[in-house]
Amino acid sequence: MRLARIAVAAAILLASGAQAATRLTIATVITDPNRLNVPYPLQATGFPPYAVHPAQFDALTELDPQAKLAPALALSWRAETPTTWIFDLRPGVQFSNGEPCDAAAVAATIGYLLSADGRRASAYREVQNVVRAEARGALQVAITTDRPDVMLPNKLVSIKILPRLYFQKVGASGFNRAPVGTGPFTEKSRSPVRVDLVRNPNAWRPARVDELVIVALPDPTTRVQALASAQVDVALDVRVEDASIVADTGGRVEPFATGSVDTLQFVTVKPSPVQDVRVRQALNYAVNKQAIVDELLNGYTKPATQYASRVTFGYDPALAVPYPYDPPKAKALLAEAGYPNGFAFPVELMNSVDSAPYEQVAADLRAVGVRVTLNNIPVPAFTANYYQGTWHGLAFYFGYPAAPSLDALAPLHVHSCLWAHPWHCDESIASQVIEVQGLASRDEREARTRAIMAQVRESAPGILLHESFKLVGLGSRVKAFPAPLGFVRYDLIEVAP
Repeated sequence: MRLARIAVAAAILLASGAQAATRLTIATVITDPNRLNVPYPLQATGFPPYAVHPAQFDALTELDPQAKLAPALALSWRAETPTTWIFDLRPGVQFSNGEPCDAAAVAATIGYLLSADGRRASAYREVQNVVRAEARGALQVAITTDRPDVMLPNKLVSIKILPRLYFQKVGASGFNRAPVGTGPFTEKSRSPVRVDLVRNPNAWRPARVDELVIVALPDPTTRVQALASAQVDVALDVRVEDASIVADTGGRVEPFATGSVDTLQFVTVKPSPVQDVRVRQALNYAVNKQAIVDELLNGYTKPATQYASRVTFGYDPALAVPYPYDPPKAKALLAEAGYPNGFAFPVELMNSVDSAPYEQVAADLRAVGVRVTLNNIPVPAFTANYYQGTWHGLAFYFGYPAAPSLDALAPLHVHSCLWAHPWHCDESIASQVIEVQGLASRDEREARTRAIMAQVRESAPGILLHESFKLVGLGSRVKAFPAPLGFVRYDLIEVAP
């Protein structure tokens, strides 16, 4: 009954008159939070908002359909000195209100993020090592960092450029009410659960559809029902178990990598068996990751081989084979560490997470004598643990997200002593992360990052599971929907009439 009411509500929400021949309707979890008095394209750089922002806004750089760094508002970039990058901008680009997108706009956007107000935005963390951004003429920007940073062009993927004059006039709250960008679409109307957009006539790369509607349907079942009944053309964040429903109703499901690795992260900062590296390695050998991928995840991904995904800078091809499934070796290591009969192993999971893979992990661990209990906790409690270090179990579900910079070292600012309340702390790794991120040579940076990845894998701070992914459901009208790492390329979407 509840699902029926949800479906009816979705139908009412989406009904808006005759369907235009080139309209695309997307169902997502939320549109934009709009909770902070900062420009909303800079508020959140994670999924799902970053699936929405590229419709209206561009950055200096972007990810191409193969998740490789590519030019966007910047045509090219180069390191002028070890700490200064020069970005040459694309000429002739205008915001949707006709204001030029020039070097002054780029410098003002980064300058805003470095201000007291801008530092509240999620995007600030991508430029927190920037000292200043200066316009050199109309089409060149110099960005200076406090130390060498070869990954700065990657980090700028999430910095959406704002119109300088318009933003100065209306401020953050005014901008959020009537946003202006350089993207393929411009906003026509907005409500808390829906955004209507139309083709931006000033776009430097025009959209291939005339109208875009993005609706917030938080319930995953509702999103799939809306897709199955052709009320929407695209459903983001489809569950694996719902993929068959999409296929049975004439649609298709496509996976995209997120740039993260899913793990069960150990809490090693308090006395427990997982303080012993032999125990941590044993639990990795005890879990059949390939079976989980094949049987529970429909083969949409691959087992993780290291604490970085294949798309990240610093992924080590020499570590391309995961921990093998070897229960006898797991038992031998546990016995060697003094736990021949196993031990109690409480695990904390957010109650919003699909528990099926972790139930299989628990079954595999129980087979070698480790007595697992899975404790589902609400998201606010999980968040409190994350920020305060108040974990009650010996492990918890968590990822190693590297998007948008795709720097394999970025997650280690959380998964190490560098975090304010660490759950795993290896001082030697933490000090290397800081040193290596300041190297001026890209080749040396990559080689040293790979060495760190090998060291972290040997240390086994968690049970490596699989490379993270999300599914997008596509209706029969959608011919192409490129979404590298979830950054939807709205200019490349193709829809049949």
